[in-house]
Amino acid sequence: MMKHRRSVLLFIFVSSLMLLSTSASAQQPCLQVKKLWMSENALRQGNRVRIELRMAADHCLLRETKGWRPHPKELSIATQDTEFRIDDLFVAYEKYEGTDKARRMTAGFSLQADQNLAEGNHEIPATVFYRAEDDKGNPVDGRLEVKIPIRVVAANAAVKHNLHDAMESKWNLVWEIPAVAAVSPLLIVLAILHVLPDC
Repeated sequence: MMKHRRSVLLFIFVSSLMLLSTSASAQQPCLQVKKLWMSENALRQGNRVRIELRMAADHCLLRETKGWRPHPKELSIATQDTEFRIDDLFVAYEKYEGTDKARRMTAGFSLQADQNLAEGNHEIPATVFYRAEDDKGNPVDGRLEVKIPIRVVAANAAVKHNLHDAMESKWNLVWEIPAVAAVSPLLIVLAILHVLPDC
């Protein structure tokens, strides 16, 4: 009798641990922010800045939405800070070839600051609501809490524009184009010599 009771207690204990583990795993967001990009190095009072969150999925898959503008049920970003406003959301996916599934995506949006917002460094709390799929294809609705660091300056202050590095250019403007320009005359000469008949 005592042995049977111990077996029952052990079964309950192990089952509880498994349930806790499953619950903790389900609560973990499958999206993680890998990089944050801003179009300017500061946000002017009363103006807006373009922000991109580059995210990767860990234990889920992302299904590509139709077009650049996602449906609110598929992806949305909101902030609890009333001195900032988020709008003009778009999304781009890095898909697996031949499928509509992805493990990486970029969510971009405009962030507008109140004209009376105090100058200085701010940390904006925001929530990313997303819809994904688990490894078995079941829908998963998740949320990811992020904090966006930004510096607010006066409305007439000068700001520096950041280069957009989201998409790798086919040409590296620093060296590939000058290199091609330098080699082109030689290629032309070789082509002429190749087509001329032997003398």
